[in-house]
Amino acid sequence: MPAFHPELESVARRLLRFSFGPRLVWRMRRAQASRIALLALALPACGSSAATMEHLTDLAHRYETGQGLPRDEVQALALYRRACEGGSMRACVPVAFGYLGGHGVPVDKARAAALFGRACDAGEAVGCLALGGLYEDGAGVARDVAAAGRSYTRGCDRGNARSCGALGSLYEAGAGVPRDDARAVALRERACLGGGSQDCLHVALQYQDGRGAAQSTTRAVAIYGYACQAFPSTCSHLGVLYASGAGVPPDGARAAALYRRACDARNAQACAILEHVVQPRPTVAPAVAPSPGGGVANAASVVAGMAAGFRRCYQAGLGEERDMKGSVRLTAKIGAQGEVLTAEPRSTGLLPAVVECVRLRVLDARFASPEGGGATVVIPVTFTSQ
Repeated sequence: MPAFHPELESVARRLLRFSFGPRLVWRMRRAQASRIALLALALPACGSSAATMEHLTDLAHRYETGQGLPRDEVQALALYRRACEGGSMRACVPVAFGYLGGHGVPVDKARAAALFGRACDAGEAVGCLALGGLYEDGAGVARDVAAAGRSYTRGCDRGNARSCGALGSLYEAGAGVPRDDARAVALRERACLGGGSQDCLHVALQYQDGRGAAQSTTRAVAIYGYACQAFPSTCSHLGVLYASGAGVPPDGARAAALYRRACDARNAQACAILEHVVQPRPTVAPAVAPSPGGGVANAASVVAGMAAGFRRCYQAGLGEERDMKGSVRLTAKIGAQGEVLTAEPRSTGLLPAVVECVRLRVLDARFASPEGGGATVVIPVTFTSQ
């Protein structure tokens, strides 16, 4: 909260002396809460200077978040609206979101777009991000992806990480801007470092698979590591790499610790993987070595029965990386009793924890006893978002 404008504190002191006497003023000013109270009392009696409007915006934020004042979204919006009308473009952003979602005011997407535009023009990067989203969706304005790109560019140039990520998505798709994979990766990596977990995972996948960037497992591991530090729920992906030794020395203990960290951050998929690590499947030695030539009578029906589970693995991954699509090909070795001895995946475009989730479901499957005492079943799976 910025320092009080002298005019505000002076007016507040006069108001409090008139109502309560100087001794109470002295006591109140000794506490942080007094400064908030002074501000709340002074603002209605002051003019419409730029400093007053900025203090009004700060007071609205305190009401919105409950910092030092009872949380009151209605009061917050009223104060934001007054500050916005008085020229505070910072206040216009929450007012615009109110009109966009109908929070405290009727839904008016055109008015929201106009306010976001004013805020963006005044240098408020969040306004540029929001305006770009409206142009991309055609909400409140005519759909114009090129205009969305321009708004995202302005937001990104002003340091808004989410704007950089949105602009990177446009460059990756060639929507409204020329397709430029290298620029897309650079922008989304910038968004990652600015706090975008989905951008981190997306870029790590691109380095892992060599899509839009030179293939670099080392770089992918570094970005998964950064994501894990910033967003603990994503640690499961790094855990899978340590478990399999992909780009790092294999380390089962560290993998388990990473799964635990993600599970503690309420990542259900990580919890499911951790359960298999803590309670591993018993190793079953085949009576006869698996033979690639052996047949499994019910292979097609067993694989079909796993489809729903595979889909759940993918859906969980979409919660972390909404643009994810790809495929995995699993080579499963089937033992004499129909148990799955191993399942080796080769994937592209899928987060490591999604691939591991699919692999574990295959390991849990049970087939009919194969001919010849063993068999190999190849399971190709392709995922696309609906």
